[in-house]
Amino acid sequence: CKHEDISSEVIHLLLKCWPESSSRADDFGRLPIHYLCENKELNEEASLEILDLFFGYYPGAMQQRDVGRSFPIHLAVGNKSFKFCKQLIDYCPESISIRIPDWTPFDAACGGGTLYIVKYL
Repeated sequence: CKHEDISSEVIHLLLKCWPESSSRADDFGRLPIHYLCENKELNEEASLEILDLFFGYYPGAMQQRDVGRSFPIHLAVGNKSFKFCKQLIDYCPESISIRIPDWTPFDAACGGGTLYIVKYL
């Protein structure tokens, strides 16, 4: 999910063959969704399709923090489109109030998101 040309078809095939990969963290405590939420280069359509796949395979990923204590929403608001962030919030409404420790998704959006995301939060 870090590559700019990854397709939802490839991710879907990987998840079909190895469903638990969506819930496997790397050495940094990051799940694939963390990398998706950080990927600025991936187009919106592919990003949304992959988000849907991850949610379908492991809905709990939306509430997993990495070793840097970031949740997917904190990464997404500074890197992804409004539509992507809204979809992520729709999947996990409680994510907008997650603090790490004194940093909310709103704070992250103010620092690097769009005005649309800031207004929505």
